[in-house]
Amino acid sequence: MRKKTQNYLIELLLVFFALANFSIFSTTYGYYGANNLSITRIMPAQRNLADQRMRAAGMEWAREEFNWGLINPSRNKWYWANPDQAMGTHRRNGVQVVGMIAYTSPWASTCGGADAQFCKPNIDHWKNYVGAVARRYGDVTHWEIWNEPNHF
Repeated sequence: MRKKTQNYLIELLLVFFALANFSIFSTTYGYYGANNLSITRIMPAQRNLADQRMRAAGMEWAREEFNWGLINPSRNKWYWANPDQAMGTHRRNGVQVVGMIAYTSPWASTCGGADAQFCKPNIDHWKNYVGAVARRYGDVTHWEIWNEPNHF
């Protein structure tokens, strides 16, 4: 009887470990991605191929930089075509996005010069920009605010 109980416990432990490993592997699927920054670093004609290669490698996420100075380079001037195209490519390929809202558009910076994009933005202009990006890309559920904060 004692041997039978030991075998039963060993079998029970094996089943437990098998189920634990299955649940670990099944829940981690979909948590891999790339810092591909399609909007700023990949030519539009190459974005579909980049997404396909990511998916083939088991990645489902892309980190995208929504650079304020590129999208809204001057007050009331918006350039949405490039990020719209990149986001459309991600959607068609089933790639989810972690959006990074970063840097200050020089026109809204509290300092001038070459480092204006790294300076503290005018908070009212910043709120308008963040709101515009979030409304336009409402399907993005994960956002990173700033990249390597410069500790205003």
